[in-house]
Amino acid sequence: MNLDRYVRRTPAELPPRRRAVYQFICDYACERNGVTPPIMTIARNMGVSFSTARGHVTELALARLIRLEDRQIIVEDSEWVPPDLVRFKAL
Repeated sequence: MNLDRYVRRTPAELPPRRRAVYQFICDYACERNGVTPPIMTIARNMGVSFSTARGHVTELALARLIRLEDRQIIVEDSEWVPPDLVRFKAL
């Protein structure tokens, strides 16, 4: 059995289409205050079927770039901070 599939990957190591799905998830979350897209939204925006989008999401989870909790996508190694809590240093 080839276990390379389960080794943590970086986005740059992903196939182009899967990298685009990962980027879409990150951009969507950024634009919507940390809320990640449902799989159907990923499918519609990427122009693929639900099962294909689900496959990409599953592979991203296996690569440990995201995780699935209670039917929600969580981007690994990220921490969303509400805009009202962001403080900028004065120049």
